[in-house]
Amino acid sequence: MKRDSKKAAQYFSKACKLGFQKTCEILKELK
Repeated sequence: MKRDSKKAAQYFSKACKLGFQKTCEILKELK
């Protein structure tokens, strides 16, 4: 479970860097 969470976090941060504003907001909520 933790590994999947880490993988998801990497995916979200990558998408955020690509410029997906919605994803950035989701990532902030997850932290």
